Amino acid sequence: MLIVYDLAVNGVGFDFFIFMENALQIKKREKISNFDLCILGAGSENSGLFFKKQQYLKEKKYSFENGKVRLSNIILNTLNFYPSLDNVIINKYRISFFKYLFLYDTYFPTNFNIYDDYNNQIKQISWANLERDKRVDSLIGIKLLKNYLNKAKNLKKIYGKRLITISLRESSYSKYRNSQKREWLKVCKYLEKRNFQPIIIRDFEYLKKLNDPLKKYEIAPEATFDLNYRAAIYNIAFHNFFTDSGYFPLSLLQKKPNLSRWKYDIKKNRKSYISHLEGSVADKKFPNSYRLGGKKHYIFFKDDTYSNIKLFIDKYLLKIKH
Repeated sequence: MLIVYDLAVNGVGFDFFIFMENALQIKKREKISNFDLCILGAGSENSGLFFKKQQYLKEKKYSFENGKVRLSNIILNTLNFYPSLDNVIINKYRISFFKYLFLYDTYFPTNFNIYDDYNNQIKQISWANLERDKRVDSLIGIKLLKNYLNKAKNLKKIYGKRLITISLRESSYSKYRNSQKREWLKVCKYLEKRNFQPIIIRDFEYLKKLNDPLKKYEIAPEATFDLNYRAAIYNIAFHNFFTDSGYFPLSLLQKKPNLSRWKYDIKKNRKSYISHLEGSVADKKFPNSYRLGGKKHYIFFKDDTYSNIKLFIDKYLLKIKH
């Protein structure tokens, strides 16, 4: 089986893990033991550029370098999540992909075509596709390395408290989706009062500043770029907070995930609200719920304000037995 991650369609980001979950469901259904992965450059579909156009439009400054950093940190650095992966192919020139058509019996996405294949691929690679497909009865997820899990458990042992992560979005594009850091600082202080140990995990784009009050809670700074360690911390944490950002699959695609996602307010973040509600096959209850992902995967159509988050902590987290 050959899984093709087409950079003319896909961004270099955390959606890769949702893409892979869709692919692994096909692998399971077809009873295939192992697979190869091809990362296919955008090439002729994108005026010769390696990444898709939107990648360059969103990150105009150092866009190609950022793309390479993301490719390294998000995709290449996490391939150990998939133990049945045999070979990795990075194919820069699309035209040369034809040679692989004779080597494999099964491809994902199904009916893959190197020319103008957006509509075919996009309906097969989303979270919505997983939710809609009734043949998918459980998530396959990601597999973590034991040495990273042990490192995360040691962090928990050091502090002797229930750990709660807060993954900040601090991006230079679509800033309306960024975390309200003053509000999260209040959340951290409140969590301390309730005998939790908050862990702030910064964005890839974060630039260090003097006298940052959130620095106190950056107790695992290497988790920003080391996604193996980040995923391990999500695994052992009591709860994981996310705003409207891509990090959440690293928590969701694990056994018994425990996370909440914020900043889908219909007035302040309408685009994400509509995209999420219509594209993710979720219900309209509060908190929002899914068919997949477990009972502790919460979606809130609310902004990430201290008052909203404190209500969730008081109503849900403090009542969970541990």
